[in-house]
Amino acid sequence: MKILSYQANGYLNSFISPNEAYEYAKNYLGTYIKFLPNFCSNFSQVQQKALKIFSRKEMPVLDNRHINLLKEFLENIGIPYTQEKVKCSSFKSIQKDLYLDKALSNILDIVFKKQNFSILICDKNGYLLDGNHRWFAYMLLNPEKKVKTLRIEFDYNTLVPILTRYSQVILEEELRE
Repeated sequence: MKILSYQANGYLNSFISPNEAYEYAKNYLGTYIKFLPNFCSNFSQVQQKALKIFSRKEMPVLDNRHINLLKEFLENIGIPYTQEKVKCSSFKSIQKDLYLDKALSNILDIVFKKQNFSILICDKNGYLLDGNHRWFAYMLLNPEKKVKTLRIEFDYNTLVPILTRYSQVILEEELRE
């Protein structure tokens, strides 16, 4: 595993040391770093659970507005799913590109705007298909937090191509409107 300790593509990648990440977060958040009292420990958990299998471009992009359409789509093609609340620490990320600044921005939205982020989407084994940066933010805040989850009862190798194409079709339809 290559450890990146510099900015990649303009974003600070999550695969730096917890201490480097903490210094970055402290500069980014200022006094609001107080909302992350276990930052280094939680950041280390993210690193352990980040499997780096698919690039961000290969992953589906699903919007909370499309959850009902997605459920209908899954039903139509016979893929079972459940909706449940799941502890953040039980997920694993399959996305290669996790950016600390995106997670920190999400944290500010959670803490100050009281934004309740959309549902996380995972496969039958808890591998995240959508919501990787929201998960990253929640992991930094509190890995034990339970979040709304759509668990699709197939494995990620089967689901990533299906859902990526599905999200492309949805985006194309929106652009035509």
